[in-house]
Amino acid sequence: MKPSHITRKTCRLCGSTDLSLALSLQPTPIGDNYLTKERLGEPEEVFSLDLLACAKCGQVQLRDVVSPDLLYSRFPYVTSISVGLPEHFRRFAEKVMNDYEIRAGSLVVEIGSNEGPMLRAFLERGCRVLGVEPAGEIARAATDSGVPTLPKYFTKTLAKEILAEHGPASVLAANNVLANIDDLDDVVAGINVLLASDGILVMESSYWGSVVQQGLIDTIYHEHLSYFSVSPLNDFFLRHGLQVLDAEWNANKGGSIRLTIQRTGGSRPARPAVAERIALEQRERIHQPIAFDSCRKRLDTVTAQLQKMVAGFKQNSLSIAGYGASVGTTTMIYELRLGGAVEWLFDDNPRKFGTCSPGFQIPCVPSEKLEESRPGCVVVFAWRYFDQIRQKHPAFEKGIGRYVLPLPEAKMV
Repeated sequence: MKPSHITRKTCRLCGSTDLSLALSLQPTPIGDNYLTKERLGEPEEVFSLDLLACAKCGQVQLRDVVSPDLLYSRFPYVTSISVGLPEHFRRFAEKVMNDYEIRAGSLVVEIGSNEGPMLRAFLERGCRVLGVEPAGEIARAATDSGVPTLPKYFTKTLAKEILAEHGPASVLAANNVLANIDDLDDVVAGINVLLASDGILVMESSYWGSVVQQGLIDTIYHEHLSYFSVSPLNDFFLRHGLQVLDAEWNANKGGSIRLTIQRTGGSRPARPAVAERIALEQRERIHQPIAFDSCRKRLDTVTAQLQKMVAGFKQNSLSIAGYGASVGTTTMIYELRLGGAVEWLFDDNPRKFGTCSPGFQIPCVPSEKLEESRPGCVVVFAWRYFDQIRQKHPAFEKGIGRYVLPLPEAKMV
């Protein structure tokens, strides 16, 4: 029987054993393992959410690696439920083709392609596309919708198979997936096999600088093994014969970094943004204890403020609900000590209706029930989408109901 998790004792990027505690969060069950009524009696194992920092290169990563079989056997996330994300990928495809002169007929392969919205954008522009998505049900749905997708993990072995059948890839994309992979050396070896001599790898990931500076704990959960920044990744890719050409910050998921990468010695010059971002990380000391300590104090302050707000509603016998039943919601409920306060969760995703949250088993109901249930307080765990939520439910605030935003600062609206 495979263990449910392993404890990693080396840096995923440079192999150093000089790791120390950067940030300790409350242990949680698997964050997206929302339970159907039939599964409510199942035991739920709780796993550490301690983050370690590498003293040698600056990489930040979870201490414990939960078995992928546990994480992805019932993986429910699909990109279409994220507001604005499909359009974000359409713009992404257009920019990549224009900036790097990718021609129609070129092969585009995406690692962790989910339903395939990004690949569909390349397909519409005349490219050949192939997705690699280990969540079998989602991969089959993508293939059925016209985006051919392999229900497998991307490895060096799979890369050789793809190369033999489809030829080299002009574009390899890895959006919000490399942070979820433990053995990055094997993945990058596969990238080196499959990438065309003049091809590019484009990766996007949640940015550690934004996480630590704003206390974005809803990006911290067991699928996310790594919390990337430019400096450690730049050194990592160089060791693998790859060169970072560009580094762009964007507001996706509260703060993300997009890197464009070619083979070392390729024809494209590196843009100034790479060196500028590395210098900024050094100035802001995002890999240093001062940043970790500041984040911890920020989270403690937010927790205390939320507890005070919640106590006020309870004293007035007002019910408390949450809005947003995501993987990050589980982290927030545990870390902000809201498990005993929130009575139910509203959500827009039909996959979550009728389920209960991991651990505290808070019932999830359709967001359309917000007005009729009339809670006194709604904690907006989906705080990045608050404007859209507010517009969707104009009647809620006409009564006694109030919204509470937990991040990046506790605020009552």
